[in-house]
Amino acid sequence: MLAWAAAAPAQTPLTAPTAAEPFQRLQEAYLGGRWDEVERMFMSSGRELRAIPASEQPKVSYMRQSLAEGRPAWWKRCKAGEKFTFAPMVWGHAATFTFDPAGQFPVQSSLTQGQISLTVTWPVAGMDDPAILERGFSKGDAACVGAWSALGTAEAWSAIPLDAQSNLKEDARVQMQQYLDFRGNLTDVYYSTPKARRLGLWLCLVMYVGENAGNPVRTAHEAVAAMFMSEVAAHATRYPSIQLPKSLPAEGAEEKLAGDLRNWIEKHGWTLAEDKFLRDAIAAFAAANGTQARLHGQVTLANGLVVALDPEKDKPLHLKRDLWLKSKLEASLQAP
Repeated sequence: MLAWAAAAPAQTPLTAPTAAEPFQRLQEAYLGGRWDEVERMFMSSGRELRAIPASEQPKVSYMRQSLAEGRPAWWKRCKAGEKFTFAPMVWGHAATFTFDPAGQFPVQSSLTQGQISLTVTWPVAGMDDPAILERGFSKGDAACVGAWSALGTAEAWSAIPLDAQSNLKEDARVQMQQYLDFRGNLTDVYYSTPKARRLGLWLCLVMYVGENAGNPVRTAHEAVAAMFMSEVAAHATRYPSIQLPKSLPAEGAEEKLAGDLRNWIEKHGWTLAEDKFLRDAIAAFAAANGTQARLHGQVTLANGLVVALDPEKDKPLHLKRDLWLKSKLEASLQAP
C-alpha cells in the first residue's frame, strides 16, 4: 500500500516519447491505452520485466491483471469481425452471449423455448485504432467503451429472472432499462483502458449539461458520475493529479464539479496509483449495487447517500448530495 500511496502525479503527458527503461515504457503504454504494446511487452520481455525493482513489481502485477481482465482472448476474435458464442467474465459472472459484428443494437435478446439468448455488438473497425476521434480520444477508446458497456448491460440482463422481465408495466420497464444502462456504464469505466476509462467518465459527467435533461439514459450515467465525484471529494489525497475547485455552491454542486472534472479529463491522464484507487472504488460500488439497485431503482454511494435512477425521485436526493459535496470538498482542501 505504501508504494501505491507514495506515487507522485505524472509529469509527462501521455503523448511523450517512449522511455527506454522497461517499467516506464510499460507504465506509459498502459496509461496511454496502448494495450497491444503492453501485451507484447508481457509476452516478450520476461527478462526485462523481472529486472524491474521489487518495489515496482506490485504495479507490474496490477497492470498484468488489468490487461487480463480488459483484453481476454476473445477480444482478438471480435476485432477480426468473427461471429461466435463466448462466455466473457464480467463482475465474476461468465454468462454466454453471441458476438455479431453485424448486429443492429449493442444488446439484443431473443426468446427460444423459454430461454433468453443475448447478442452483443460494437464497431470492430475501431477496436484499438489510435486515430483521434474527438476531444483527444481515439476510435479505439470509443470502441473500448462501447464493447464493455454492451457486455455490462448484457451481463446484468442475463442475471434477471425471466419472470421478472415479463409483462412489465411502463414504469417498471423504464426502471429496468435504467438499471441495465447503469450497469453498462459502470462496467465500461472499470474494464476499459485508463484512457478509455476517462472517456467513459466524461460521457457520464456530460449528462449534467442542461441540453441532456431529456436524455432517457441521463440518470444511468449520472449515477456513475456521482460515484466518481464523491470518491475524489472524499479522498482528494489519493488523487493528487486531479484538480478540484476550491469551493462549490450549496445547490448545483454536482453540476459544477461535473463540469470542472469533465474539462480536466479531456486534457489530462492520471497516475498508475490513481488508476488503481479508482478501479478499486468502482469495483466496490458495483458489488454494492446489483440486484437491490434493480429492485428499488436507486444506487447507494460509499458515503451512504443515494442516487435514484428516476429523475423525479432523485431531486431531493440530489440536494443532499450537493450539500455533502460542498462540505466534504472544502474540508478536504483545508486539511493539512
